[in-house]
Amino acid sequence: LSPVCLGSLRRAAIDGLTCNKIGVSYEAFRHESGKCENSPGSCLRNQLEDLHKSGKNFLDDYGKLGMVEDVTEGQIYLSFEAETTQTSLVTLTMDASDVKFLINVSHGKFVSCYVADFESMSREGIITCSVRSR
Repeated sequence: LSPVCLGSLRRAAIDGLTCNKIGVSYEAFRHESGKCENSPGSCLRNQLEDLHKSGKNFLDDYGKLGMVEDVTEGQIYLSFEAETTQTSLVTLTMDASDVKFLINVSHGKFVSCYVADFESMSREGIITCSVRSR
């Protein structure tokens, strides 16, 4: 895969009407104030080319991007392996009619976890983890 450059939405003008943002249009340049006094290209700063030339904000800086082929399904997926630690919140909901309340604190380490496919923002899903006590 070729290098992928990341840019914040704050750096973009979806409607194209703001100078010096990614996606600037002719309309923004045409209505720019002081256009006769401004230097050439004054409305064209902070474009994708500028991000690319800076050598920063590439996906490779944050992890590994790749393609994964599922031969049984005949599908190709885009994968991204992050090289940083991220915090996730897992909420467990269960019937509490037969649950006893115990407090037991022990240090442990997640050995492995598997998350079954689920729909984003559905508030439902299954995660299976193996934890080793220290």
